[in-house]
Amino acid sequence: MADKATPQAADLLARLLASGTAHNRNWLRRLARSTAREAARKQSAPLPAHHLRKLASDHALRVITDEAQLLDVVMEALDCVQDARSGPNGMAILLWNRSAAKETDTMWPTWEEDFSDLVMGLLKIHLAGRRIILNREVQVDRPGSGPGAGRTDIHIQAAALHPQAEPLTVVIECKGCWNQGLSTALTEQLGDRYLRRPHTAGVFLVGFFDCDRWDPESRARCSPKHTREAIEHRQQELAAQHSVPVLARVLDCRPPAVQST
Repeated sequence: MADKATPQAADLLARLLASGTAHNRNWLRRLARSTAREAARKQSAPLPAHHLRKLASDHALRVITDEAQLLDVVMEALDCVQDARSGPNGMAILLWNRSAAKETDTMWPTWEEDFSDLVMGLLKIHLAGRRIILNREVQVDRPGSGPGAGRTDIHIQAAALHPQAEPLTVVIECKGCWNQGLSTALTEQLGDRYLRRPHTAGVFLVGFFDCDRWDPESRARCSPKHTREAIEHRQQELAAQHSVPVLARVLDCRPPAVQST
């Protein structure tokens, strides 16, 4: 058992020691400790020299060792994305069609693809220099699975510490608040289809556009109306039901003049 040098073997030896049935307890105690140390040594990977040099020179850098840590980095970047969309000169205005140049004229939202593109562009800026790869519309299912059903909206990857391991991945599924599948997409699309591979976490990202500035004659508004808080609360409830790391986030994409009030 000790020759396997796995965490499971170390745990079994510790349980055997705790049972009180072992004859040579001192020998078994040393064997359990040495097995645990060897299992930890086999699972750990020393940082390359260039990583150590970067850590020494830049305290803002973070070593990403699993998909949950990569998910934390992505969520922090999404905070910056929200900041870039808000304020008097926020980029949220780029996601609205207007009948004239003034923000007070008739307005209606662009489409989910435009929402995904802008999020992707801002994430590239905020994640630059972290050795993280971002892609749009990555195929994760074989062709023929349905139109668009097998392509992720935003695909973020970082190399695992172990050279032979699969890359760490975060999949972001983007939806507009008007999407009719808002109540099922987190589970049926993101969870069941895109998060099946090892070392993969997910973000269900909703763009919230619903406001009085939305001209229903140019494009039908959400029906029924809903609040940003209600959407986020419901999506967080759905995310909590998954065994893999999944988080929900709602970005305020209303015009800057509406956000400021």
